[in-house]
Amino acid sequence: MGQSQHPAKEASVSDTASTTATLTEREALTAYATMINTGDPSALAPLLAPDFTYTSQNVLTDMVGKDAYLEFMAAKFETMSNAGLMPMADLAHRPGYGHTLCAVLWQGAPPVPQCLVYADVVGEQLKAIHLCIVPAPESAELLGLWPALPEDRRPAPLTHGASE
Repeated sequence: MGQSQHPAKEASVSDTASTTATLTEREALTAYATMINTGDPSALAPLLAPDFTYTSQNVLTDMVGKDAYLEFMAAKFETMSNAGLMPMADLAHRPGYGHTLCAVLWQGAPPVPQCLVYADVVGEQLKAIHLCIVPAPESAELLGLWPALPEDRRPAPLTHGASE
């Protein structure tokens, strides 16, 4: 009797584990960079948790909520596009705040690194994005992936490499 219940229990645990996907930080940051590089918030939307949080070291208050963030980014992209200052992003290695992988956000003419972006992932969802000016974005080791960014828009590589 004990043996017949044990295999059924294992099967249900196994079935549950096989249907639960785990989002990685790399996948979340790639989707974030794709959103930045295309100016399209829908590239990131499916990954965001309903209670998604956006933080920035340059802003005093956090933004909470998937819909609020997506509306904010759509308006921000429209403003930046009209000004001819669309940002771009690549993935990079730069330890900080419990993370090792990040995205580097670039902007300007010519483009220069503006900040690092770290992602908090829980299970299948992106719970938070953190824009950080410390550590210095120039200290990151770029991976050279530039998701969805045409080659003719990519900035010239930094000549001094990672430091600190």
